[in-house]
Parts: sequence; structure tokens; C-alpha cells
Amino acid sequence: VLSSAIFFTIGSSLEYQTVQGQTINVAQQLLDQMNITQTISSNLAQMKASCKMINSNYNFSFQGYDFSVSCKDLNKSISTIISNSIARFVNSSYYREYNCNYWDCFDKYPPTFLISEKSKNYWFNLFYLSMTALIVSAAALFLLIKKKRHLPFLAGGTIIVSSLIILAIGKVLNSISNDIVSKIITIFFSKSTFVSVRMIIIGAIILIAGLIIELYRVEF
Repeated sequence: VLSSAIFFTIGSSLEYQTVQGQTINVAQQLLDQMNITQTISSNLAQMKASCKMINSNYNFSFQGYDFSVSCKDLNKSISTIISNSIARFVNSSYYREYNCNYWDCFDKYPPTFLISEKSKNYWFNLFYLSMTALIVSAAALFLLIKKKRHLPFLAGGTIIVSSLIILAIGKVLNSISNDIVSKIITIFFSKSTFVSVRMIIIGAIILIAGLIIELYRVEF
């Protein structure tokens, strides 16, 4: 149950709508530390001259990563130019086609692939596999357990305990997210509270169902 919950939490956290704002914020801080503002400022005249000829986007490389500046943004502030460029970079990195098996991608691509649609699909696939294994295990346990009425209490309790562990992981990560690395790790568990609350509700429903079954058994 815990592994399924972890896989689902990571997959949900890597949905583009969830990851977009956090990734842009982290990328902004990281690039500020690398003096991207100075780089943009010193090349602004060249960018404007190039845009007079191409009149679309100005592409440049910074610290090994490819960025694109819209020519329409060049008359705006440096911070706006940087923010819009990072937003486009995050979008293109997220939806990029990574032609590799997940763990082999480390050798072929920069670590930005970890926050991508490919990564999201990978963790959701692990969730589906683990859920299949969990259902098979639950069915086998139902057949093997002697007092079958105890199964709802076992299942509900396991789900609630797993949800509390997921919630604790999210809280711990949020409490230590002071540097860039910890903030990046926090992205993968940004949905921990969302997942935990729903798991607690599901676990409670199963426990209540088990309690009702037990009460009816005693009555009859």
C-alpha cells in the first residue's frame, strides 16, 4: 500500500498544472545564482539587432541549457524577459520527447527530464503495476485468512497508516526546503497532503464498513 501511495503521490505531483509554478520558481532562483540577469543585460543589444532580422525568437545557450526569448519581450524589463524565457524552457522541457528508458535518460539528457511528462507517466505506470499486485495480494489474503471479517480492519488500518507516512514525508520535505536541491525534491511530494487526505477517507470508509459487518454479525 505504501509503495502504491508513494508512486501515486509522485505521479500526481508531476502533473504539468501542479509542477509548472514550482519549477519556474526554482529555475528562477537557480539561474539568478548563475547571473543570468547579467548575461541577458550584456547581450540585450545583440538580441534586439537579431530580432530586427528574424522578428520571432532569439535562441541562446546558458550553462548548457537552451533558452528562447520572444522578440516581443525585448522592450520589457529584464526580469520579465527572464521569467517568460524560463516559462517557455519549463514547458519545452516538460513535453520534450525523451528517447530512452527512464533510468537510461540520466546518461543521455540533463536531469530536467525528471520533471517531465515522461517522468509523470513512468511513476503512474509503477502505481498501476503496484495496484495490480496489491489487488492480487488482497484476493489471496481473503482466500487464506481464517476470519475474513478482520480483512476490512486490516486493509483500512494499513491505508490510514500509509497515508500518515506520506503526509509526514511531505511535511518534513517542506520544513527543510531552504536550498535549491531540497526545493527540487519537494516538487515530487507537493501533492502529499492531497493524496493523504483521500487515503484517510478511503481507509475510514473501509474501517466503518468492517465495523458495520462486525455489528451485524454480533446481532445475528
